[in-house]
Amino acid sequence: MSFPKVLATIAFASTVLFAANDLFLGSWAVKPNAEKSKASPGAQATMSIDATSDGYRIKLSNNSELTLHLDGHDYPREAFGVAKAVGADVVNARRLDTRTIETTFKRNGKPVATVRREVSVDGHVLTATTDEVLTTGEKRHSVVVFEKQ
Repeated sequence: MSFPKVLATIAFASTVLFAANDLFLGSWAVKPNAEKSKASPGAQATMSIDATSDGYRIKLSNNSELTLHLDGHDYPREAFGVAKAVGADVVNARRLDTRTIETTFKRNGKPVATVRREVSVDGHVLTATTDEVLTTGEKRHSVVVFEKQ
């Protein structure tokens, strides 16, 4: 086998192994625990997370989906969910560690919301904590707890 083919095979195998061990991937449903989940209006009941070449594609129960590029760069954002509530025009996502990703929504270059998603050590619980400033100026904090399905 030629050297370029060996490198391509190693790169592909590494990607497959990384995805297999990625705790975020899979289907999630809101955990029915009012003590832990303090959701804002419109919080989604289910979501699925799939790997992309540079991040995740998240599909929500309202048939919307978003792509998170985990490279720390700003990307244009569709106006739904958090982005619509805060008037965000771009989103910036980054992986903090193997169990935590942070998404920052910006309006005119200034942060207006942050969503921190953290998966438990055992990989069964995902907690999404959102801090946002709505277009009305109202500040909101919410915590939504999901269980792996």
